[in-house]
Formats: sequence, structure tokens, C-alpha cells
Amino acid sequence: MREPSLRIVVWLGLRAVATARTGSTSTTAPADQLTAIVSSAITGHALPWLARFSTRDDTLRQLEACPADSYGFMSSPRLTAMRMRLARGEHADAERDFAEHVDAWVKNPRYPVHLEVLAKIAAQHSFKVEVAAAKAGPPGQ
Repeated sequence: MREPSLRIVVWLGLRAVATARTGSTSTTAPADQLTAIVSSAITGHALPWLARFSTRDDTLRQLEACPADSYGFMSSPRLTAMRMRLARGEHADAERDFAEHVDAWVKNPRYPVHLEVLAKIAAQHSFKVEVAAAKAGPPGQ
């Protein structure tokens, strides 16, 4: 099942907050009431969520704390962490993130062509992970 986009999640969240506060799903509530609802949602939920990503180290911790097979982002969190670590010159940690992504993909393959992309990444960065040996099993195994 594909995860919803952030835009949809935010819209549904704001609608839920508005419904809870006003008792109505109408989008015609007075502007000052909607402003207060949105302001409350931003300060009470959005800003604390964003604070988890205030530094590169915080962002890496959040990315590496996600399940390796999570695709809630445009890219796998492990591949994003891998790129950030490579930019810092942290090759061993980048290779670990990459290997975790490959292992998760093998257990739950989504796109067969992705294995080719992973092989190119491994070769480009001289990772010792044997992507060619990774055989995708049936989904969920």
C-alpha cells in the first residue's frame, strides 16, 4: 500500500483539527477561526515535528530510525542517509545504510529495476555490498 503524500496528510490533519474545534467539516468557517486553528496546528504539531530535523545529525538520526524498507519519503530514508554520510566523507557509515536498504529491498521488493540502480550506486561508491547476489524473493519474504 502506498503511503499518502505529505500534502494529503497535512490537509487531512488540518481538516480533522478544524472539525474537532468547530464540530463542522465545512471549509466556510470564519477566517479568524480558521487562522487560529491553523496557527495552533503549526505551533502545536508542525514546528515540534520540524525541530527533529534542526541539524544534520538530528536528520540522520531520524532517517536511520525509520524502518529500512520505509518509502514515506521520495527516496528511502537509508539512501538519503547514505548520501548525507557520503557528503561528509563517512564512507563506512554510508555503506552500512546502503546495505540495510539492500537487505530490506530483498525482503520486500517493490520495483525490479531498482536492483540495477542499487548495483550502480554500489559500483560508483566502491561499496562491498554484493548487490548482484541479492535475489528478490516473493514480496513479504
